[in-house]
Amino acid sequence: GAVGGGRATSGGAPDSRHAKEEVNKQIRVFLHEHVFLEPSDFDGRVKQYLHAIHGKKGVAGVEEALRMIAQKKSAQHKVQNWHAYLVVLLRRFTDTLPE
Repeated sequence: GAVGGGRATSGGAPDSRHAKEEVNKQIRVFLHEHVFLEPSDFDGRVKQYLHAIHGKKGVAGVEEALRMIAQKKSAQHKVQNWHAYLVVLLRRFTDTLPE
């Protein structure tokens, strides 16, 4: 739960806003450290997967997913569309998460 009575209301405002901020922060740090990707690679669909991961595994899960993406850097010369590749990678990652 959030500090200061910020429990989720219909729409999950405080908690979902916190999750969105956490995911965006993790993406910014990741992009700073891994310049082979662009901010535009992390569009709404990619962020949606990262939010789902955050919902199930918290910040640690998002970090784990981003580490998995970083390990794919060696394929960067083969990947034509990083955005689409990220969607595939994150979909596979979320499929491995417990319900």
